[in-house]
Amino acid sequence: MFSLNRSCEISTLAELLRSKNQLCKPLEIKTDEEILYITNLTQSGKGCLSFSTKPMDLRSDEGWVVCPQNSLPYDRNLNVLRPRLGFVHLLTYLVEDIGFADRHSEIIDRTATVSQSAILGKGVRIGANTFIADGVTIGDFVSIGSNCVVKPYAVLGFDGFGFERDENEIPLRFPHLGSVVIGNGVELGSYTTVNRGSLKDTIIGDNVKVDDHVHIAHNVTIGARTLITAHSCIGGSVTIGNDVWVGLGSRIIDNVRIGNNVTIGVGCNVCSNILEGTKVMGYTAKRIPTL
Repeated sequence: MFSLNRSCEISTLAELLRSKNQLCKPLEIKTDEEILYITNLTQSGKGCLSFSTKPMDLRSDEGWVVCPQNSLPYDRNLNVLRPRLGFVHLLTYLVEDIGFADRHSEIIDRTATVSQSAILGKGVRIGANTFIADGVTIGDFVSIGSNCVVKPYAVLGFDGFGFERDENEIPLRFPHLGSVVIGNGVELGSYTTVNRGSLKDTIIGDNVKVDDHVHIAHNVTIGARTLITAHSCIGGSVTIGNDVWVGLGSRIIDNVRIGNNVTIGVGCNVCSNILEGTKVMGYTAKRIPTL
């Protein structure tokens, strides 16, 4: 949940959508209800604004949702032809014209070692005995736990590759509000990138070890003690369980879920969910039967 610097009336946002020609039917907002937070659907509640690309059923929460035209009628639905694009327009306006409150202040433990050539954004938190090497760049509000190592030229906490084409097919950036939260005992390799989340944080669990030249996209969650080897690419909103091995140069597409104790072989393309305890090998990540 991300707090605005000041409230914004839902009628103002509805008018902005009308001006962008994104509505499939006129909005008649007869309330001065205020929006205070931007959230994902799971956190929706009073004063919140979120979006859904799938039709919405009847809801019990009091949050406003930008949703498809074929959603069931509801007095807090903003029904539009392209809800993700409509939400991008609203979010861009809120970022540029109203802004969001800072998440937390900077805390760097006195036992942490941070290279003089490292670049830190605002509100960065670094735990005890953590080492930040030369040339590392860390974005706003990234949190790094204790006893971590971030090797040279890693980049953490900047926007992921999220775009939505407008009415003229021009890609518009989806503003990212989340950050990166890194547990204790984590190692991140040289030239590795970890993108900040869009409407939630990218999370790396305790004792995860990431090799050099790895890309971890926005909204990814990686469970404890997982090992990710060099040149692997983890797509957006992937969930990886505990004690997983990701082999050299493997690629995991967006939104895939990988269970605990999974082994992914060298150069796999993982395009579907993998159940707990499974081993997959080969270009198409075929399951290896257990003997």
